[in-house]
Amino acid sequence: MRVHTWLYVAPLLCGLWAGVGAAASPEQVAQIRALQFSLTQADLEQQSVHRRFQMLLELRRLESEIANVAPPPGLTGKPPPNYEEVTRTRAEEDLRSSRLLAELHKLYERFGEIEDEKQRLRSQISTPMAQP
Repeated sequence: MRVHTWLYVAPLLCGLWAGVGAAASPEQVAQIRALQFSLTQADLEQQSVHRRFQMLLELRRLESEIANVAPPPGLTGKPPPNYEEVTRTRAEEDLRSSRLLAELHKLYERFGEIEDEKQRLRSQISTPMAQP
């Protein structure tokens, strides 16, 4: 779990253990623990999505960089490739780039969905704590 998440969750947990345990029913305590577990799972999934997003972003950047660094045909001592081969290679690169971009958009959307879910879970955790 990230540090910033612990900074938010730690006071909630301390409040839960300090005050709610004695005043809350066993059902409420069980519900809060289940919500905390769900929050932890959502945070782990969000971290995984973020790591995958960063990896794909770096892959896309490197592929773009490699494409821009390739020497022009004919300067390497090799005969220039034929037109069909160059066209096919560029089409494959464009397709790969568009697939990476689509995957990046999906991961970005999923990251936001998980953040919304975490906010909902946090509010559900804090609601029973506010009740007498």
